[in-house]
Order: sequence, then structure tokens, then C-alpha cells
Amino acid sequence: MGVCTGVTLVKSFTYRGQAGEQWSNRYHFRDNPPTTASEWNTLALALASHEKLLYPSTCEIVQAYGYDSDDPKAPSVWQGYWADDGVPVPGTYAPGAGEHGFAGDQAAMVWWRLELRDSRGKWIYLRKYFHAGQTDQTAPDNLSGPYKSAIATFADAMNPSKGAFNGGLRRLKDTTPILYDGSAPTVTTRTLKRRGKRPPPPA
Repeated sequence: MGVCTGVTLVKSFTYRGQAGEQWSNRYHFRDNPPTTASEWNTLALALASHEKLLYPSTCEIVQAYGYDSDDPKAPSVWQGYWADDGVPVPGTYAPGAGEHGFAGDQAAMVWWRLELRDSRGKWIYLRKYFHAGQTDQTAPDNLSGPYKSAIATFADAMNPSKGAFNGGLRRLKDTTPILYDGSAPTVTTRTLKRRGKRPPPPA
């Protein structure tokens, strides 16, 4: 077991007509973990400041969790219950006239290709999926041009050789270099199941 900085951001949006559906992304970074609750909150808010650029105001980042281990079963060492504290982070993406919001089960896929192949010789990727994005009204299977630009900016910001946010992304178990980043040009499907809300903050 080794040291690794992990951050999970939890989002909330309306899904199949019901408000409050939550979904999340977890990231692992190359810089060392924070040591205080204040530092964890600062890191998570800084990450949220990048993510919020991908969502309209109807989607909010409501919770965050921090991890300091590369053990996939390690519990979080910090929790930020932003919505419960009255300070959720709303999305700031402003859809244009030629854009149409994703259906709830649609998502954009962003990737970072590692300098590593699997046992079959195929490249290994880090992948993240984002709901609440935008398609092109005239070609609804495609991400809109402005949204693709927003995705590209986010992907570059997380790349160790470009924006290098908090040292840049890494795999959970190692720091294999990232060669390229990009996104799928078409929207994909990532069905959510209403699992109920995450546990409330401790009393």
C-alpha cells in the first residue's frame, strides 16, 4: 500500500424527471495528499472549478471526498458536504442556441492515453464520463463544438505535461506517463440507477 491523492466529486441533477440524482468521478493525482481538512477542501474546490465548466447551472457539485492511499478499498480521510452546508458548486457552462442538453443517460467520454499497453498489446487509458453535457442540434449524436472545446480544455488541465493540475492525473497504482488526451466525438450511454443519496454528514 502506498500514498496516492484521490478526490471524488459528486454531482446532482434531474434524472428521468426526478431531482437529486447523484453521480460521481474519482481522480488520482501525482502530487502528495493534503494534510489538513482545510487543504483538502481547497484542493477539491480547485478541482470543482475545472469540472463546473462542463455543466449547466442545473447541475451542481454537491459533495467531495478525499483519499490518501492507493488501496482501492481505503476509506476517505476527508469529506466535504457542500450542499448540506449550503455551498454547492453550480455548473457555469452556458449552452448556445445550436446546442441541446444530454438526456440523463447520455454522457461524454474523456480519455488520457498512458505510455503502457496491456497483455494483449492494447494501449491503456484513463477514462472519465460526464453527464449534463451538450450535443449539436443538427447532429444530435455528436458533441457540440463549444462543448468539445470545453472538454478539451478540461482534459489538458488534468494532463501532467500540459495543465498538470495537482501534478496531473495518474493511475491508482502507479505514475506511468500520460502521452495524449482527448474525447470521443459522439455522445455515449452510461445508464444511472437510482441508488439513493450518499450517506448524510455525521451529526
